[in-house]
Amino acid sequence: MSRLEQIKLRDTEKKVANAIALPIAIVLAILFYLGKIVVKTLYRFKRQLYKLSLYIVIIFFLTNVFGVVASAPKADASRPYQVYEAPTLNPNITEREQNIQLITRIWGKDAQIGLAIAKCESGYRTHAENRNTNGTLDQGVFQINSVHNMPEMETAVANITYAYLIFQTQGTNPWTSSEHCWK
Repeated sequence: MSRLEQIKLRDTEKKVANAIALPIAIVLAILFYLGKIVVKTLYRFKRQLYKLSLYIVIIFFLTNVFGVVASAPKADASRPYQVYEAPTLNPNITEREQNIQLITRIWGKDAQIGLAIAKCESGYRTHAENRNTNGTLDQGVFQINSVHNMPEMETAVANITYAYLIFQTQGTNPWTSSEHCWK
């Protein structure tokens, strides 16, 4: 290849390089200019952006902390909770018979399963207690575990009512250990 051909080739390479470099330089200049505008705009709104990010963090925190409330079972307004007054003790009726009546009244249409569970768990005894190997205590007619932190589980009305609330949300799951007896 002659010296003249090499020079022509180099000129052609330069033309191609210039043709490619010019659009690249223009694109980079535009991007730099746009970046500069974005930075200035963000700097201008830094206080608002700071507040917005703070609100986002607060909302994220609250939804995660109180998410349990949002994911809790929905209330059924068609069946409002009933408040039961403690019945007066009838000396002619045994504790067992009184608890059977309470379960029938409080559990309503679900009384059959409630009676079966209570019979297996405590024999309908109000003050039945069972200390578990993990240190918790099962109390009352339905042997409500102390992990629920419910006061007055030793009273029949409280125990039976709370057991029914558990049954409405969790079914028979809390009483699976005695399932062989009541199923």
